[in-house]
Amino acid sequence: MKALNVLIIGLFTTFLLTNVVAGNNKHLKVDIKAIPGSQKMNVNLIGLNGETLIQLKDEGEVVLLQQLTQETEYNKILDLSALMEGEYSLIILSGNKEILQSVFVQNGELEIPFYKRKIYFSPVVRVHGSKVDISWFNGKIADMKVRISDHNGSIIFADDIKNVIKVEKRYNLEQVISGNYTIAIDTPRRTYYENVTIE
Repeated sequence: MKALNVLIIGLFTTFLLTNVVAGNNKHLKVDIKAIPGSQKMNVNLIGLNGETLIQLKDEGEVVLLQQLTQETEYNKILDLSALMEGEYSLIILSGNKEILQSVFVQNGELEIPFYKRKIYFSPVVRVHGSKVDISWFNGKIADMKVRISDHNGSIIFADDIKNVIKVEKRYNLEQVISGNYTIAIDTPRRTYYENVTIE
């Protein structure tokens, strides 16, 4: 019965992950597999959009490997045989998605459990003259803060958004003087910064 529950949870997670990713980029495919009998893994990414950053970090957040690609596909075998036993994080930053996959080194082999894969979405900011559109999908209830600062670092606008799963907001900043501004968006994962020009 336990195996059946794990299978059902695994299938549901696969379905949910595929649909969440597909909702943002219909062609994105992420396939991360351990190569049996080794401390190597194959990372296959198809349908990337724009600059993609691939990082491997240890438990202390130290970056052990970093690669950058502009290609729409990435297929590499990563050799982790120099690493000690423990848990590591493979991070893929592509577009507004951050995919975080736990990788375990144990007894000379890798274990890459699918259920330990998480997807986070960074906010998307679009400016149309004096209007600023911000959208963000978190997947669970959380708080978000928006701060807009001028070139001196003074906050000219602030909005605290409570208990949301998804945010789609438009801010009308007609009263603001035209110029360059910094938008800071606080999410539970991290703070994102975007430099914009408001007309």
